[in-house]
Amino acid sequence: QGVVEGVTVSGDYAYVADYKEGLRVIDVSDPTSPTEVGYYNTPGYAEDVAVSGDYAYVADGGGGIFILRFVSRWSICLPLILR
Repeated sequence: QGVVEGVTVSGDYAYVADYKEGLRVIDVSDPTSPTEVGYYNTPGYAEDVAVSGDYAYVADGGGGIFILRFVSRWSICLPLILR
């Protein structure tokens, strides 16, 4: 696995900026059994993440900022604006 650079929790989800793997979305509603439910592999290095509502803002070294929306429990994250 990669290297965690930043984590933000919103509701039942932890949004993880994983340096080499991009954004990972983890369902933490049951803390004894966290489950990855979404992801977006950024082209550079995901260095931090912030969340507001349905949107995740990922700072990606080499790729700029990505604004993503986590669509549903079993979905990947969809980019809204790249760079």
